[in-house]
Amino acid sequence: MEKTVVIEILDRFGKVRAFHRVEKFPCTLGRGYDNDIILDDRYVAAHHLRLDFDEQGRLFATDLDSENGLYAVHPLKRVDSLWLKSGSRLRIGHTEVQVYFPDHPVPEAILERGKPGIAMLLLTSWPIMLLTWILASVVLTLDMGLEATNTYELGELLFEQLPVLVFMTIWAGAWAIASKLVTHRFYYAWHGALIGALVLFSTLLDTVAEYLEFAFLANNLALHVSLIGSGLLLAALIYGHLRYSTTLSHSKALRAGGLVALGFSLLIYASNWYLNRDAAMSPNYSSILKPPAWALRSAVDVDTFFASAEALRDGVDERRKPDTEH
Repeated sequence: MEKTVVIEILDRFGKVRAFHRVEKFPCTLGRGYDNDIILDDRYVAAHHLRLDFDEQGRLFATDLDSENGLYAVHPLKRVDSLWLKSGSRLRIGHTEVQVYFPDHPVPEAILERGKPGIAMLLLTSWPIMLLTWILASVVLTLDMGLEATNTYELGELLFEQLPVLVFMTIWAGAWAIASKLVTHRFYYAWHGALIGALVLFSTLLDTVAEYLEFAFLANNLALHVSLIGSGLLLAALIYGHLRYSTTLSHSKALRAGGLVALGFSLLIYASNWYLNRDAAMSPNYSSILKPPAWALRSAVDVDTFFASAEALRDGVDERRKPDTEH
């Protein structure tokens, strides 16, 4: 019966250097040019190893009286001969040899992150990353300038963006290193564009949320809109990073992003409740001020305001009566 074995030649770091499909046995390995497989390793003898099948069809390796010997890898032990199965690994000199039978299963193909296309080229390009960073800086500067109560020079406002730019640089760099370790590509521009887009849209979101609260006189609307929107943006950010930094599938990366965003939102809600738990008896009204033209609901007139204040005072007095009686 015809026998076929696929032999992987690995360096001492475990990286595959060559594949050999062997159909003729016995098969010898060594540095000599008369071997079936020639190894470029000064620690391997001219004729170092022989692979063959026995009468029962079992594959085995035999050391050919070499100086440095034959080693089983798991566990590491010097042997004269070794029975092999599909996936077995052995060591001669500084070279590791792994044998497989043709029917050995292989892992599923890793999803290609950099599929060619115009969208891919744009999203992973440096100009797009720089554009998002510039837009984020401009929006942050305008937001700070509009909210400032003191006189600011333009240079001072721009300088205020430096910590944000440093943070985005470090954040994108950390994810790029993770991408390099897992996918062997940095994708720095992609990760930089993601964090730039997050800063840009989160700033716009906070501004829109404040204007909505002011326009509709809806107390705490800005807080809820900002938290929900920020959670969605954070989920998209983590999903985008994981898709280009790991081998996770679409669903797993999406689930991971959702869990991170959910945890973040719950933490912010819990922190807000804890910090304001003692203010439950305080009047609940919005403190956000915007240009009057943005108000879509009429403001409360003075008489109505003081009438509600009197009702509040009466309620407080009622609550204090038991304390005064004691």
